[in-house]
Amino acid sequence: MAAQDALKRTGADAVGNGSGNGEEAGGGTGIILKRQARPTAGAAGGGAGSRVNDPAVLREMVQKLASSSTPLAKSMDYLQEDLENMRKEYKFWVTEKRLYIEELQREERVQGETGSVDARMNDLESQIKQAKDRIIGLKGQVLRNDDKISKLLVMATSGK
Repeated sequence: MAAQDALKRTGADAVGNGSGNGEEAGGGTGIILKRQARPTAGAAGGGAGSRVNDPAVLREMVQKLASSSTPLAKSMDYLQEDLENMRKEYKFWVTEKRLYIEELQREERVQGETGSVDARMNDLESQIKQAKDRIIGLKGQVLRNDDKISKLLVMATSGK
């Protein structure tokens, strides 16, 4: 905030000096670059040159500059800390990503194995069903053969 006030005052000084150069005033925006007026031989201490050479004014300007640069220096420190924290967090998330990719690959491999186990199990179940159907068919055939044998025995014992 103090830096903005200093810029405004510097802009007002440039306009107040009456130099008439539009580049020096800068149109009221940005940093104004100009040369300080040198005191002439006939000037008696009241000009712009004596103002710059005045230690009190110079001290005040340096204090304003220092007070306006302190927040900038603190924000630069915070910026460095933020960068370090962001790097750490990035490394953390890269590690997390790698772990989850490995876990996903492991699960896909297990699912692939499980899929083959499921297919084998379905195949075995169908083989079991076919075997049961054959057993039922064979039992039916055995029962029919038993009936034939019984009839033949009855015929052989009865003499017909």
